[in-house]
Amino acid sequence: MAFLYRLLPPRPTFAQDMSAAEADVMQRHVSYWQDLLNRDAALAFGAIGEGDPAVESGTCTYEVVPMQLVRPG
Repeated sequence: MAFLYRLLPPRPTFAQDMSAAEADVMQRHVSYWQDLLNRDAALAFGAIGEGDPAVESGTCTYEVVPMQLVRPG
């Protein structure tokens, strides 16, 4: 079983109207995930919510959704 981690923004317009402080948090979020990918700790950009700066700062929340992996033929 695999899980999808989905970051939930604080408002629908977040990507268009984030403040400078929120933009800083989101840059740290990107760096956090890039490090996980580089260390093969995550398979896709985006799980492991408690350490995510966007979640730690209270800027965003997240949900974890079970997902079945599909393997080619």
